[in-house]
Amino acid sequence: MVREARGTKRRGELIPAVDRDLLDRIGALIEGGEEASLREQMMAMYPADRADLLEYLDEEERRELLSLLGDEEIGETVLELPEEQREEYLDELGPGRISAIVAELDPDDATDIIAELPGKVADAVLGRLDVTDPASSLDIRSLLAYGEETAGGRMTVDYVTVDIGADVAGSIERVREVVAETGIDVYVLYVIDNRHRLRATVRLQDLVLHAPSTPISTVMVGDTIAVAASEDQELVAQLMSRYDLLQVPVVDPEDRLLGVVTFDDIAEIIEEEASEDILYLGGVTDDEESPTTPPLLSLRRRLPWLVMNLGTAFIAAIVVAQFEETIARVTALAALMPIVAGMGGNASVQSIVVMVRALAFGDLGSGGKSRAIIKEGLVGLMNGVALGLLAGGVVTVMWGDMRLGLLIAAAMFVNLIVAGIVGTTIPLLLRRLKFDPALSSGPLATTFTDVCGFLTFLGLATITIGWLTG
Repeated sequence: MVREARGTKRRGELIPAVDRDLLDRIGALIEGGEEASLREQMMAMYPADRADLLEYLDEEERRELLSLLGDEEIGETVLELPEEQREEYLDELGPGRISAIVAELDPDDATDIIAELPGKVADAVLGRLDVTDPASSLDIRSLLAYGEETAGGRMTVDYVTVDIGADVAGSIERVREVVAETGIDVYVLYVIDNRHRLRATVRLQDLVLHAPSTPISTVMVGDTIAVAASEDQELVAQLMSRYDLLQVPVVDPEDRLLGVVTFDDIAEIIEEEASEDILYLGGVTDDEESPTTPPLLSLRRRLPWLVMNLGTAFIAAIVVAQFEETIARVTALAALMPIVAGMGGNASVQSIVVMVRALAFGDLGSGGKSRAIIKEGLVGLMNGVALGLLAGGVVTVMWGDMRLGLLIAAAMFVNLIVAGIVGTTIPLLLRRLKFDPALSSGPLATTFTDVCGFLTFLGLATITIGWLTG
């Protein structure tokens, strides 16, 4: 069945939108008890679209719609729900129903759901799977042994292997067997030896293009990129993006094939990492935050960050308080000093964003860190000259005092150089200390540039106070 995405009427926008018409239609069907029509409507939607719809419904309506779906459709839909709603729905189900749902999912997706369950519930679900589907239970238990954000935690154990001594005909038959059993999409076959060590890969299209009797050794590609199960998921995403891979094999220390990370998981990883960095830069410390997150939960996640920012603001205030006498003698300083500090903070955030992105995508090679610091320092210098002259000219015109203009120009020049260097080095330092550079770089850098800006501006004013007031 070919389904056309329903969306807005603007050309090129194919992502379906949950609009008022759809919600009214669903509400009318629920109120009228038209279960057959509701089921037809839900089954015609993709899992991600069903999940979007459920976010706009209350708990009772969500429960009613999900009850109309089969275990496989429920599992696919629940995977797309925000974390809070997913946990809320799973809490209502017993281990028996959850085990029936996860049994219909791919092992990696089933593992994601079970990993979020309370310990006793997860054990009960796995216990039932031991009886009803021992193979799935074994796969899930093996995946649960790895960290959630590692290659091992992201991999699936559904893939096609062929023996290094096989021929094309045998390899094609192997593909048929695995697809008939698992229903997976096959793009690449993994060539292993008698100890299950990864030796090469074979593209499916290469099998089709060669005679059935051709040895697999003449078709395979030996230069295979693989990752260890303990590697961070970011590295997997970087490899797939850099080398245009559809899958990345995961191996143990002896090069035995453990699983593969597929392109759909990589897309999810890239989205998660990008969303996490964006939210962290904004001070939202949970990557599951969404517009539907309960207000009290959002408050609990955001308040600590704001408290920390309040603390750093007091540091800047203490610095300013040391120059009360200077400010009292030249009151214009009070109006101008936030400009210097604010421009420094903005410039440092620009450098931070560039560095966090470079770190996330692995763009810093050998010597790249030093080059980045020098480059951002030069950008800060050029920004300092341009913005210093601009600010100085504006202040000279507005206040009619060239001395104030020269003062703010000098302070702006110094602070923007500092901002470029600080905005580059802080993310690097945090990464070296094993902290997320996106989470803490902003407050540290802005605090530093605020203090530096106030010290430079008010310090220069104090030193030249006789000249300023003469």
